[in-house]
Amino acid sequence: MVSIKDILIELCIVFVWFFGSIIIGALFELPFLLLPFFIAFVSLKLYLKRRKRILDFVKDDFQKLGYQLNSERPTSFNEYFKKTELEVLPVILINDVPLKRYRYMRGFRRIFTARSKNGKLYELNTFVMHKWNGENKIEIINIKNLPN
Repeated sequence: MVSIKDILIELCIVFVWFFGSIIIGALFELPFLLLPFFIAFVSLKLYLKRRKRILDFVKDDFQKLGYQLNSERPTSFNEYFKKTELEVLPVILINDVPLKRYRYMRGFRRIFTARSKNGKLYELNTFVMHKWNGENKIEIINIKNLPN
């Protein structure tokens, strides 16, 4: 799910952001000029993450769960926060990052259209994690029946 190409693109984006912000800061000395640059940086990162297709990487994992995948799409803003539950729990932080975050390398929220073993069509709202050891872990957040 995470290829060398993805890593190189991320590194290039970070280097362009780093050197671009230094150049803007040194030439103009106006910190508010960094705002459009920062917005472009965040927008590009979100666009690339939403555009990434993971269907081929997780087909086998869903077959183990009893689903045959047909299609995938990124979640919309409303779908992303629809079934998210807030939990107030004590957290252990390492470098101001929760310990729970270190269990996966990269995570994707996706909506998959899948057919179950009994032939019914479902829409699965999932969180797919690519773990550090190379495995994929799938958390199904919501299952919605679709008409055949």
